[in-house]
Amino acid sequence: MFGSKLEDLDRVSLNQKNFYSLVFGLWPWQFSACRKVKKIGEFDLKHIEEIDRDLYLAEVEIDLLRPSLNQSIALKGCAVKADPKEKIRLVI
Repeated sequence: MFGSKLEDLDRVSLNQKNFYSLVFGLWPWQFSACRKVKKIGEFDLKHIEEIDRDLYLAEVEIDLLRPSLNQSIALKGCAVKADPKEKIRLVI
């Protein structure tokens, strides 16, 4: 795990024999110099029952880069807006 200045905060060892899921969120200002947006789909209005809110969601694909080690990771997720006219609030 990395901090806002890409400093190492912690490491998590995972057993490669198991399948893991990770939920990862990015605010628009985080890692802006180290990410490349590959795709943003169309925003559709969805009702999220767990929070009883309507949100606009779109598929997104992002590459997070770590130039000092010449590494990148591809992430697929969801871009979130509260209103179709606003900028993206969060990428999960």
